[in-house]
Amino acid sequence: MPHLDKDCYIFPECVDLDNPQASSCRGGYSRVSFDRSPCSGDYGRPICCKQSVQPLQCTWRGSGGDCNGQCHSQEVNLFQSKKGGDPGESGGTCSRGSKAFCCRLSTYKDLTSQCYWSKCGETCTSDETLLARASQLGGKCSLIKRQNHYCCKGNPLPLSNCHWVGQNDCADNTCNNKEVTVILDQGGEDGTLCNWWRKKSLSCTPEEAAFGNSGQCPAPYCTSPTEEYCGPDEWASDEPYEDCDDDDDDCGHDELRRDLLAGKKKERRRPFNPRLVDLLNLIVTFEILAREYPGPSTLNQQPGASDSIFQKAAGCDNPDILVTKRDPKTTNEQLGAYADTEHNPDLQFAPRFLEFLASGNLPNGLQSPLSKIDANVIKKYWQKEFPKGTFPKTGRSRGILTPSDYFFDQFGSKGNRAPLTICEKKLNGMKGNIFAFNESAARKDMTEWRAEALKGIVNDQNNYFERISRAIAVFLYLNHPDVLPTIQDNRENLFAAARSPSNLKARLGDIKAPPRKPRKPRKPPKP
Repeated sequence: MPHLDKDCYIFPECVDLDNPQASSCRGGYSRVSFDRSPCSGDYGRPICCKQSVQPLQCTWRGSGGDCNGQCHSQEVNLFQSKKGGDPGESGGTCSRGSKAFCCRLSTYKDLTSQCYWSKCGETCTSDETLLARASQLGGKCSLIKRQNHYCCKGNPLPLSNCHWVGQNDCADNTCNNKEVTVILDQGGEDGTLCNWWRKKSLSCTPEEAAFGNSGQCPAPYCTSPTEEYCGPDEWASDEPYEDCDDDDDDCGHDELRRDLLAGKKKERRRPFNPRLVDLLNLIVTFEILAREYPGPSTLNQQPGASDSIFQKAAGCDNPDILVTKRDPKTTNEQLGAYADTEHNPDLQFAPRFLEFLASGNLPNGLQSPLSKIDANVIKKYWQKEFPKGTFPKTGRSRGILTPSDYFFDQFGSKGNRAPLTICEKKLNGMKGNIFAFNESAARKDMTEWRAEALKGIVNDQNNYFERISRAIAVFLYLNHPDVLPTIQDNRENLFAAARSPSNLKARLGDIKAPPRKPRKPRKPPKP
């Protein structure tokens, strides 16, 4: 069954609608309409829907200066706008209210094939369930025989959470994007008529389980940058990679050019702020910068990285990992809208490693047998520049002058792309959340979803189990046979990089890789 609230998305920005490159939908989607607001001229915001749910019958509803865009029976309200687009009931702009972009739910007739409105005064039979009431549909009931009842058969029922929307002047009389409009009526359940000949909407949530399946969610890919984890990666850079070090005399960079490059790189390098405890139990903080890395659209423009795309399979309760190759027809913009460049291990390992060096405390709560290093010594030497050539190159990486650069480069960079993979944004976002020691989902949300799920609210059931399955999918991804060898190689390189600074300064001689199986702290000898 289509889930139009997730199967369709609208561009967040205005683009030239006559420019196919700028206005094209991403792979697997095609344009069904557009929104002129808040754009000007020939610009607009395309509305794209999955090709698997098309053809769709969609239109912008609402006209006149005082707009009251309202979807008709069998339709789902997806977006609202002051201007709307084509097709539509009017090309004018609303001075008040808004237009509604409505699409017909193609499975509605099959879904409600065992539902009907009773005659005036009649009730549902014993094998039917009452889902909604109307005082008198169309004003056709008498004073003696009042009320129509909406009765349905089925277990599970095809619709849930049916309720009338609209009161008083009925300016707010539109269902949300997860509901379908069953019928419009001026009086609704209580018989109080709307002003200005407007009508109330009977809104219900369609239940996919009525078709005999498990009510699976669609594939959990980003459809809008406003969704959780779906915003652009501000630290990924698709700028061309410099083929020589900024400090090379034959690079052709004058002093001003080198300063500009250095400033640009710093802006595109993800910062971390480890909190170290020195020998006097004082907090020492400083900023460290990850190596610049390419976005998913340019990751494979140089050799080293896999061209596979990893994503969670469709289904709220399905944590399986799907592996696909990039479709050559997919544009860079389309790929960047739903995928990220992913680091293995996670970049957050770096600040945690420095905190471990200063404290000796491992994430599992055990104390390392290795000696602690004064936090001030780490701060002084971790980003200290050493002569060029001190650190070995990995891949095509250049400009590695500090222990920090060398260590971070093992996570992946523009010059060292082998550690990097392309991962679907929501899966990558969940992984980052877990490795930051955060909850995989807000406890408050999970509690509310669980409570509503136990009441039979399918959307909340989906939200609850989707978060759980996505967290499980993170670990299935990390252990996937196409990912695990990369992680193992990266870990070995990180172990070597962790040992390297110990050869540079005597005071850093205790820097070693954390033991892979930390020993339990020894008990003090008995007196």
